[in-house]
Amino acid sequence: MNFFRSIYVVLISSCFIILRVSGQDIKVPQNALFTHLLRDTIPVTYITLSDNPIIPVSGLFSNYGQQLVKSSSGLYLFINGTGRIYKVSDWDNHWVTFKRIDSTENYGYNFQAAKLIVRNQIFSFGGYGFFRFNGQLLYFTKQHEWDIHPLNKEIPFANNGKYIFYIKPNDDKFYWYVSEIDNSSTTYKEVLDSFYGLNISEKKVICLGKATTEIEKLLSNSDKNKLPTPYGIFFDSPNGNDVDYLLDIESNTVYESGVQYRIFANLLTSKKTDSGLKLFFYQNGFIYKSVYPFEKIDSVRLDMGLFKKTGKKVYEPISDSLFKKDIFSKAILWQVLFIISLIIILAQLFNKFKNRKRAQRHVQMNQAEAEILNDWEKGLLKEFIDKSKEMGYCSTEQLNSLLGVAQKSIETQKKARTDFITPVNQKLKEAFQTQKDIIIRTRAENDKRSYLYSISKENIHRIKRILE
Repeated sequence: MNFFRSIYVVLISSCFIILRVSGQDIKVPQNALFTHLLRDTIPVTYITLSDNPIIPVSGLFSNYGQQLVKSSSGLYLFINGTGRIYKVSDWDNHWVTFKRIDSTENYGYNFQAAKLIVRNQIFSFGGYGFFRFNGQLLYFTKQHEWDIHPLNKEIPFANNGKYIFYIKPNDDKFYWYVSEIDNSSTTYKEVLDSFYGLNISEKKVICLGKATTEIEKLLSNSDKNKLPTPYGIFFDSPNGNDVDYLLDIESNTVYESGVQYRIFANLLTSKKTDSGLKLFFYQNGFIYKSVYPFEKIDSVRLDMGLFKKTGKKVYEPISDSLFKKDIFSKAILWQVLFIISLIIILAQLFNKFKNRKRAQRHVQMNQAEAEILNDWEKGLLKEFIDKSKEMGYCSTEQLNSLLGVAQKSIETQKKARTDFITPVNQKLKEAFQTQKDIIIRTRAENDKRSYLYSISKENIHRIKRILE
């Protein structure tokens, strides 16, 4: 009965779906898988590729396979072998609406590529197409198209069971294993049966090392279930020895579980409801399974406390891991930042000390300048400046009046002016370290026999400071 019920549900749902596909929006019935993935914002970095349609796509792409990926920004669906991306735009208890968000036309170049969402940026890595596997990193642009990020080297990847992989959910490191390379026209210096790492932010690929003989044998059976998790690549026993394995590529460590803790064995029951295609994914400490048409979802907790280290390596390292390199890079960065900060602090302290010294010298200079002139000279200079404010100068008659010789003989007036101006100029020129006269004498334009007396504008401020 369950089998016929499932067939009935699929047929009825298909009829509703066909009626509700319009333009770039595709509306499909709600199911247990969608409900689980849409109920919160916890990311799911990888969900196994579905050969059965999750959403209806007509024409050539109907049999291309589909893959869901969830980030904190939403739930996305990718059409295998194309650049097509759909995102859930609306949903309720009955329907889920997928909206196409790309504007690409090309297809056939990236079958079995890894679809990644790192810090809400969508990437596509590797894949197969046009008679070759590739190791190219593509990113989804703001113009809703795909563009390529050049890498330092190209190592092929394809999500076909032979190339196993995992990505850190809150990081930008992608690790994978290459068991064979079908690109006969391309020569790779790195050894096969090796593990590689991609630092997405630095656009750099390195070979971590060649798989150990034991790991190579374990991975040679591509029929067994394998699933990337934040802890590494998790898969059930290919040797029938009742243990599950977890390969932590980042720390080059092999873990295994006991007989009492078989995750895939617990999820893969012999129920008739499990006869369809199964999707697996890890989320928030659990491994989930849903069987097409995804009306039900089961889970088993992934308890790392029940896994033990075997003391074995995943690979023989030939390069420091990207993780260690990052720690080293960050350590250098912090050292550089510390040195720069120290230089800035020392520079500020030096400038502060320099300004303080300058201020002290300024005060001392002001005191020294104030003592240059005697009280009689200061008094006359102050009156001289006050008299010359209106016209910018003092006439000979005004200066004679200041000196108190207005009623004296011409010779006496001349001597009085000289006795005042000459010593004042000498003292101020020495104090101001200049060769120019401070009190300037110029002939009057309307009477060449008379003189006008003024103080240079550039020194008025300093003179006023002396007179204070």
